[in-house]
Amino acid sequence: MNFITSDFKQISTAAQLNKELVQMDPLVMDREGFVMVYVSNESDELNYVHFDDFTIYQGKTHVVYASNYTPFGMQFGEFERTASEPVRYKFQEQEHDTSTGWIAFKWRNYNRRYRRFFNIDPLAESYVHNSTYAFAENKVITFRELEGLEGVHFQEADGSHVIQKNVVVLQEPLREIPDGATDKERTKLEKKNNRITSRNEAQMASVQAEFASFYGNAQDSNGNSAQFQFNFIAMPDFDKSGMSQDQINDQYETIANQNGIDAVSSFTNPDTGETSNVLAPAAVLTRESATSGDFGDTHGNVIRVNTHSPSGTPAPAGTRAHEGIHTFGVPDNGYNRGGILNSPPQGINQREVDDVIKRSHKRKGK
Repeated sequence: MNFITSDFKQISTAAQLNKELVQMDPLVMDREGFVMVYVSNESDELNYVHFDDFTIYQGKTHVVYASNYTPFGMQFGEFERTASEPVRYKFQEQEHDTSTGWIAFKWRNYNRRYRRFFNIDPLAESYVHNSTYAFAENKVITFRELEGLEGVHFQEADGSHVIQKNVVVLQEPLREIPDGATDKERTKLEKKNNRITSRNEAQMASVQAEFASFYGNAQDSNGNSAQFQFNFIAMPDFDKSGMSQDQINDQYETIANQNGIDAVSSFTNPDTGETSNVLAPAAVLTRESATSGDFGDTHGNVIRVNTHSPSGTPAPAGTRAHEGIHTFGVPDNGYNRGGILNSPPQGINQREVDDVIKRSHKRKGK
């Protein structure tokens, strides 16, 4: 309860014969704290005062942070609400290192001023036509840097496409039954676990049906069919008590990598010397609420979905499928161009299929 400032507005003698509007100038709060507002009748003389229609209006900027970028990531036109938490993830949802000014992509550090990475692309041997230090293949109007946001793709002899992606669905964990539980306690916990199991089964069935509906009957722009094979993996959610949000996000990333799909032939990590297969990480559908956006948001491979918007509007059908396409590296396009990126989402269209194929790794042996 540290004192910051105070202000007051006194009625004039005109109020003796007629009503008077007393209006305070706005008080700008530039830090966390509280405001005390009150009316009083403080005078050495005996005066009767009637206060009516006493109103307090609280307004705040809806935008916490906004910034514009050039195609290669140079920043201009930044706005940040006073006293808001620092925004670390900026250009292409990647972490901004304030000490160096670099952008920390998954495998490489990017200097937007020079438009180049300082580390060799681990996939360089698979893309010999491209510079090992290039950003988004220098096609920044139509491409973005993928950095682990890929599926696995191959094409059949008849020209049809198959796109594969693992999806981890984090579910409500069962209650542990302690060794010393009484029969009554054990029965109570078993009933609770049966209800949890039913909810989890219903959740998985709902997710599978939604993805099948919104990714079904897909075609590329040449009219070739595209089959999306989502491999759904049920996994109990982990205990987040005592963990920071950064630690929680790291755990999500670990889950994504542990449950990904091996794609093209192996490469050697230039930093560690470790050789492994190129990985298309899994999408992770969390049980957390979205931190941005009305109905859902996706950061990297991590999906958070709300059942309702902050104003109470129910999330439209296909919200989870909409967020799922972002884990292929496909960005939003204005929500008004049809397809699964539309608002509300519709079935995936040809342009979106082309984008997913363009951003996917080839499957091993295909």
